[in-house]
Amino acid sequence: MKNGYQQILLLLREHTGVDFSLYKTTTIHRRILRRTVLNKHNTLEQYAGFLRGNPKELEALYSDALISVTSFFRNAETFAALQHKVFPKLLQQGGDEPLRVWVLGCSTGQEAYSIAMAFTECVERSSHPRKLQIFATDLSGCGGSLWRRTAATASSSRCGSRWCLRGRT
Repeated sequence: MKNGYQQILLLLREHTGVDFSLYKTTTIHRRILRRTVLNKHNTLEQYAGFLRGNPKELEALYSDALISVTSFFRNAETFAALQHKVFPKLLQQGGDEPLRVWVLGCSTGQEAYSIAMAFTECVERSSHPRKLQIFATDLSGCGGSLWRRTAATASSSRCGSRWCLRGRT
């Protein structure tokens, strides 16, 4: 017999097709505990029983598990490396085909837009112009509406008026 945590992960996988066992254990466990308490259950086993045959709560847990912790240029060191090491090398290679970037887990679009902005700034300093194609994906299906709200409230000083249209949602 599986423990409550494992039962919940299995129910989530059966309902959504997403295997949360590969997620950071402390994060997913904290999200499960939050939903357990919200639904007034004392144990994970009780909550697992509650989830069986309860698609509405499975969706709520799934939504909670897809945490959208993001911001423009969230990891400054990574973006500095992209702009000063990676992008210049890629631009020096030349070619007519656009460079392609796949951004995973970008529920609000901020990561993809940050890459586009950083690349554009790098291209402007380069003698080898090149186009960029970005493919941005996320498990969450509501990214578009989140992006519209996020763009209107972007607080990064780097975004400034050049990149973000404030107040237009």
